Amino acid sequence: MVAANYMQVLKARSLQSAPVRIKAQIHQQVAQKVHSQVKHTNQRIRTAASAIKAKAKIELTAAFMRPYQVAWPFTLLLVMTTWCFAGRERKSGKPS
Repeated sequence: MVAANYMQVLKARSLQSAPVRIKAQIHQQVAQKVHSQVKHTNQRIRTAASAIKAKAKIELTAAFMRPYQVAWPFTLLLVMTTWCFAGRERKSGKPS
């Protein structure tokens, strides 16, 4: 990226025949600019990736917990019904 941007700057400013010292300064400035842009972009990517990771974790947890949340009332009702009928059988003296 640095080399491509460096060549663009030289062509845009007609500095292909400039002294080596000037070209070195331009190359240094272009390199600093590119590195700062890359650093900024990487920071934005890290921020987005961590947000995506957190959101995915929350969504996966919710996706796996949802069936248990839906099944809980039915399970409770089944257990209560079982206790109810088991109590009746014991009271009447009939073996199961």
